[in-house]
Amino acid sequence: KRFSLMRKHERWGFKAPIAQMLLPFLDEVFPGFSFVQVLRDGRDLPFSKNQSPVDKFFVTMYKGARDDFLNLDPKYKAIRMWSDANTQVQTYMNTVQVPRGSIY
Repeated sequence: KRFSLMRKHERWGFKAPIAQMLLPFLDEVFPGFSFVQVLRDGRDLPFSKNQSPVDKFFVTMYKGARDDFLNLDPKYKAIRMWSDANTQVQTYMNTVQVPRGSIY
């Protein structure tokens, strides 16, 4: 209900890299929304001091995974999560048939 009160041409945004996992939900709630994906070099992630996204979301993203996978080295988990999340974005964009020129 709250979203229906937004003015038709109101624009807003937020930065949350994990939001890329919410694309199907965002597409349902905000038909025709724009999504800007900025890719950073995935090798930066394992060596970043900020490991909170990995700490917060790895277990959720890989729900049902074996314990030996969940207990991998944190650097490996970071690069794996980065790679899989970006692959999921590309897969979703292909699924909803977004014209290629509009996603670059």
